[in-house]
Parts: sequence; C-alpha cells; structure tokens
Amino acid sequence: MKSFRLIAEISEKPLFLLDGDGIVHGFNRKAAELYSLCEENTGNVKICSLCRNTAEECSFSNLFSGGYRKKITHGAVHMFAADSSARVILELYPFAEDDEQDRGMIICSVRQPDEEVPLAERAEKVPFVLNSLSAMVYVIDPDNFTLLYINSYAIDVLGFSGGWRGEKCWKVIHGRDERCSHCAMEAEAADKVSSEEVLNGRCGRWYLETGRLIPWDSGRNARLVIAHDIDERKKLELLREDVERIMRHDLKTPLNSIYLLGQTLEASAESEETRFLASKVIESCFQLNAMINLSQVLYRLERGDYTVAKRGMLLNELLGRVCSHLEGLTVSYRVSIERIFSGSISGVFLIHADDLLIYSCLSNLVKNAVEASPEGGIVTIECEKCGEQDIISVSNEGDVPQEIVDRFFEKYVTMGKAAGTGLGTYSAKLLSEAHGGSISMETGTGFTRVTVSLPAF
Repeated sequence: MKSFRLIAEISEKPLFLLDGDGIVHGFNRKAAELYSLCEENTGNVKICSLCRNTAEECSFSNLFSGGYRKKITHGAVHMFAADSSARVILELYPFAEDDEQDRGMIICSVRQPDEEVPLAERAEKVPFVLNSLSAMVYVIDPDNFTLLYINSYAIDVLGFSGGWRGEKCWKVIHGRDERCSHCAMEAEAADKVSSEEVLNGRCGRWYLETGRLIPWDSGRNARLVIAHDIDERKKLELLREDVERIMRHDLKTPLNSIYLLGQTLEASAESEETRFLASKVIESCFQLNAMINLSQVLYRLERGDYTVAKRGMLLNELLGRVCSHLEGLTVSYRVSIERIFSGSISGVFLIHADDLLIYSCLSNLVKNAVEASPEGGIVTIECEKCGEQDIISVSNEGDVPQEIVDRFFEKYVTMGKAAGTGLGTYSAKLLSEAHGGSISMETGTGFTRVTVSLPAF
C-alpha cells in the first residue's frame, strides 16, 4: 500500500484503494473528511455502502480482465459527511503494488461529473506515476532516519546500486557516513511544508527539497520528500553573484579616483560655484558607493543571512539628504516635496535604524512618488510617533494602476515607466521588514500613500 499512500498524498481528489469486491482497504485525507471515515473502517466498508439509492452491490473484478490497462467509470449518488449528498463519478483503475499481497487492487478516484480530470488521473498506469516523475521522491522514517520508499528515478539519478531498504537516508541520498548538517527533521510540524536548496553529495547537483509529514503504517508519520533538480538555475545564480562581486570591486577603483579629484577640486577652487560643483561630485560618489554596497546587502537579505546594525539617528537629517539627492529629479518633473513632523520635539525626530538601509528604503519611495506625480504636484512625507511605532508615510497625487495594486511590492512589478525595474518598492519592503517593521500601500480617489512602520527608538 506504500505507492498508494504516496499517490493519495499528492492527489487533491478523494481516493480509495479497493479490492475486486469493492471493499475499502485504504483512503486519503480528502476521502476521510468527505465520508467521515477513520482507520477502523479499513477492510470493513464497501464503496457501495457510501452510495445512496444503490440497489445492489457492485463488483469490479472485471477490471482485471483488461491486463491492467482497462479503466471504467461508475456513476452514483454518494452520501457525504453531515448527511449531504452529491452526484459523483467513480473512476476505477486496476492497480498492482510491489508486494504480492497487494496485487489485484483498484484505485478509485471520486470527482464531480463536470470536473476536468487531471492528467495524472487519466493515466492508464497509475502505479507508475511516481517513477515517471522527473523528480526524486522518497519517504523517510523520522524516528531512525531510514528509507521507507524511493522511486526508480531517484535510484537512477543517484546511481545507488545497493539495497536501500532500512538504510539511513543520508547514506542512500547524499552518499554520507553521517547525518546531513542541514537536516531539521525533528523540528517539522504536521501539515507544514518545508523547502530547502541542497547540494546533493552523491551526484554533485543542486536540488530543491520539499518535505512534509504524511500518515504511514500503524498510525505513525513519515516524511515525504520531493526533490527537483535546480542545478542549472543555482549555478547561474552563483555565477551572477561572482560577476556582481567582481563588478562591485572594479567599480570602486575609478569611483575612489573621482572622489579624490572632487576633494582636490573643492580644496583648490577659487570660486564659490566651482566649490559647490565639487561638493556635488563628492556627494554623488558617496551615494554611488552606498548603492554598490546596498546591492550586496539586498542579496544577503533575500537569503536571510544579513543582520541589520541599528543605531539612533535623526530622521530630519536623513530626509534632508533624501530630498537633496532627488533635487534634480523634482526640478525635472516640476514636483515639490513637503515634510511634516507630527508630535516631534523642537523638530528632533529620532529613529532606530541602519543608516544605509533606511536611506535607500525612503529614497526609493520618495523617488517613486515624484515620478508618479502630475506636473506641479506635491509629494508629502509625514512622520509621527504612534505608541511603539515610528510611522513614515509618503503620499502623492494619482492612483496606482489597478493591474498592479495586488502585486505592488512584488519583485520586477512596474507599469508606465520606460526605465522602471520594478525593484524600488520590492527593496523598500525587504528593508522595512529587515528592521522588524512593515510596509503598506493604499490608493484610490486620486491619491496614493505608502506607509512604513518601524519599531520606535
């Protein structure tokens, strides 16, 4: 019954395992919920007893005369839990397990007459579905880490020629002599799905392992793992990381030269205008250096291996730098920026944050607001302390296009910007949450407001 359990776990349909007389020998969770079944019903109830208005018992033994290729459908009115009933179609497939005592069984799929039948359920040879998957599928005993099941695809990929029954999962799957360092099987909770990218030690390829606990023999749980090959994608990601690291290093060399030239020009300039232009060159060098450093930080934040270094800072000064940086943009778009501090003392508004990260977060939001504003519009930045939260809201005239409202903070989502990358709001969300805060957006009736909430200082 092991293959049936795996097929039943993957299927979203109610499934039963029957013999030729229609006696139920197994069922999945969906079937148990619909028909109020429990383990005691196994072997003691017939599929026909779940039907209403069935005059006689049905025999399905004729399925086996088709050489395990024939499939039949059987219409009936089924009585579900809570005394409700519905017209359903039973699809019956001859089924052969590896074990001799399980031969001559039938998989029974229950569907509504108007439902589209999934391709996996149309297959003529249901028992081979797991072996035909282009993914490794295996089941582990969480108590002793031994293998309970492994599909033939995994055996072929791993090149494991020895017997796998009763062997430790790390030996068969990863070719290790000891437990894998990434394993956290004991911490997994029932009905929770875990996913992790793992470098397989036996075949040297990267896999996305998705695992969860499923019911197994005698009421105990086992861990089902489906591992998809992501080696090509992972290697491209690692290559991209190497290229970006090299670019960051190479960009800083000419940037330092420009910075030194700006300092020299500022110190030796005779006119005020030249000194002002030199100071802008120096300021741009600082901003570009911060952007180069930020690209690495964002990548590490996505991976979850970056710790934010918070310190107390003046929000007034931070927003002053943001507005100064965007001065050219506001002039180009003919948009003005208004800053409002509510509840602050003498114009002093302290926040607890990482200077580089929160600067980037607010700069992206204000830049987006300026670009989305109509000519002559005003972008308003409102700052207030609300209990244990520091609230910073950026508002502008105009609505967010309805097509992207629900995906506003998703990566690469943009609309109406010729040079837009769709990374501004995504990075703002990432940076807000890295501080233990949150970000939200509201739009409509001619305005848009994005609000960042940070833990108060």
